[in-house]
Amino acid sequence: MFYRKKETFYIGDHVDEIIPLSPLFPSNFCSPTYHSLNDALQNYYVKMARESSCKILQNIWHGGLTGPRLVLNNKPEHIMRNSLLQALIITLKDADVRAEQNTDESKPVDIKITWIHSKATALIEIKWVGSSLILSPKNPSKPFTTYDDSRAHDGAEQLLNYIDNEYTSSPDRIPQAYLVVFDARRHNVKGPDDKISLADAFHYESKEIVYDEKYSELGYYSAPYRFYLRPRVSSL
Repeated sequence: MFYRKKETFYIGDHVDEIIPLSPLFPSNFCSPTYHSLNDALQNYYVKMARESSCKILQNIWHGGLTGPRLVLNNKPEHIMRNSLLQALIITLKDADVRAEQNTDESKPVDIKITWIHSKATALIEIKWVGSSLILSPKNPSKPFTTYDDSRAHDGAEQLLNYIDNEYTSSPDRIPQAYLVVFDARRHNVKGPDDKISLADAFHYESKEIVYDEKYSELGYYSAPYRFYLRPRVSSL
């Protein structure tokens, strides 16, 4: 039996807990599926997203990688999706990773993952928070769009709807919900080329986004991932 990340054999009155052969795989007999995805997401953040090391992700910044990384370019979400998509395709073995897959006839989920020889399915919704440039703004005093925590909250609710649709359309699957938030928030940014203090640049680094407790009570809803995108200190 596999229960609460422990694998145990029951033979009559004898109970024997099986020690995993690898710390990366909780089960010696089953595909790692969700466990491998959690590792992949964390590795992607540390190695590719946190310092914008991914060549694809670097295109999100106004001023480029070597700029201060304070303001995002216009509509950066598809770049973030493509960056994460490529990383997961390379990292996840025995899995089919696809972008913009429909769970119904409405807006598609950003990334859908299915594992070979498994009923496991992962639905990943991507959101970003921070400031993004507006092309040809009507009001020059407001050169960018700013999204705060409410944007992440919208993504959490949107993902809940996707999971319900997945249960309806594919009742034989076992879906898991993943919200990934790219966090580019900066404090006291008034213009795309303004200088701000080091404290303002890193103001949100340790400020987690708080979600409704209802999500944590759902067994198929993973804790949201917040990828804080660090500014470039030497360019501030």
